[in-house]
Formats: sequence, C-alpha cells, structure tokens
Amino acid sequence: MGTRTISLALAMLMLTGTLITPALADDPESNEPVWEWPEPLPPQDDYVLGDSLLHIYGPISASSNISATWVTNISLRDDYGVDLLPDRALGVRAQIDQHLGDGDGWLSIPEIADFVSLVEDARNLTDSESLGCCVVDYLPLQMSKGMEVIVIPPANGSVESNGSWGWMESAELSGVTDSRTTRILDVPRVGGVLE
Repeated sequence: MGTRTISLALAMLMLTGTLITPALADDPESNEPVWEWPEPLPPQDDYVLGDSLLHIYGPISASSNISATWVTNISLRDDYGVDLLPDRALGVRAQIDQHLGDGDGWLSIPEIADFVSLVEDARNLTDSESLGCCVVDYLPLQMSKGMEVIVIPPANGSVESNGSWGWMESAELSGVTDSRTTRILDVPRVGGVLE
C-alpha cells in the first residue's frame, strides 16, 4: 500500500472513526481486476462533512518554484443529491437508480459501479483551481503526478435506505510565483461541495 493511500486511510480514520482502505482483488474467472469497495460510511446528521488540507512546502518567495500537497475527505448523506446527475432533489440513491440504473427502486452493484466511475471521472481534474483548492499569484498550480481519488459509494439496497457516501482525494501540485514581494493565495468559491 502506497504512502498516499495510507495517508488517505488515516485521514478517513480521523473523519469517520473507522479505517477504510480500498482493495484490489483478482477475479479468477476474468482477466479484469475487481474492486472490493470499502464498507459504507455510517449515517450522519449533517448533509455534508469533510475537511481539506493544503500543505505548501518550503519558502514562498518571489519568482520561485513551489510545491504543495492537497488532500480532502468528503462525506454526504444519501438523501443529499449531487449535481453530477439530474433531479438533485431526489437524493443520490434515487438519482443513481433512475439515471444510471433501471429505476426499480433498488441500487444494484452495477449501478453503484457506474456511479463510482462517474465521480472518479468528475474529480479527474488537472489544476488546483478546478479542484476547489487554490490559486497562487492569480495562477492555478498544476498536478505533478495526477490525482488519486477513492470513492466510498452508497451501499446497495433500497433507494429508501439512508446512509452516507463520500470520497477522498489527494494530489501533488507545483507552480511558480510571480516577481512581486507579496504572495496572493486565493481560495476559489463556486458554491460546490468542496468549499
């Protein structure tokens, strides 16, 4: 298990009180790997919970290269809809069933797998501004090694069930500062979950 996965698992431990790590299992019947998802998150009172950490390494001086790490953990109630699918007022379970599934009132594993892919694709971003992280000296930081996203999906079962789901993400960022003596760190505000 990589250090980033361990860091994310420990961050999720602090957030939820349970250790959650993704596992990749081999399916002997297929050449394709099969994801074994972490246990669903426990129900929560707040619609959205989470935290984010931006760690900038070294001094931030004029006309210099900077590097940073961004880590965030988000959990949402199942009755809170997402803007990735239509009919947000229905809640995420009904959204998945109606727009990624067969509308039978039951979340199946294939429907959940499609939702996990949708979230992973939506969070496959290229810079710190689109992440909801930050802008330094009016310029976004760029991904150094890509984005790591781990989705803890809603549990399969009735769309009437209410638990929680969420995701963890991390990225290594790099950029340059301008020639002014004062640095400007801007946190974009767009009204999204990541604020």
